Amino acid sequence: MKDSVTPNDVILVGEDVRVVKVIGDGSCFFLSVVVHGISLLNNAARSPSGLIKDTKLRLLEATLAVVRQEVCAILTKESHSLTQLAEDFPFILENDNGKHYKSIDERVKRMASTGNMLGIWNA
Repeated sequence: MKDSVTPNDVILVGEDVRVVKVIGDGSCFFLSVVVHGISLLNNAARSPSGLIKDTKLRLLEATLAVVRQEVCAILTKESHSLTQLAEDFPFILENDNGKHYKSIDERVKRMASTGNMLGIWNA
């Protein structure tokens, strides 16, 4: 483990897996994707809430979190295949608040909104 990562920043799970806490701001899924792919962000020292302590790295992380729109564009492009998948796996159109989406397109539209946690309705 690098010196810039403290025990409060990361939880070790076995030898090859680490869990890095990112700030839960509605974009946390997309931040996780970015952090996983960039070792500089992956190894950055973080506050207990998951916020990167270095302001330049924090700005980089926020800038790269625009991956949300790219992911949503791919999901939109593949909506026909995902709709067929949802017929076999209906949980794809469910969320934690007991509501159901009418379609994959509706879920992706909600997901594309900044600060919206993967298209989940607020309680």
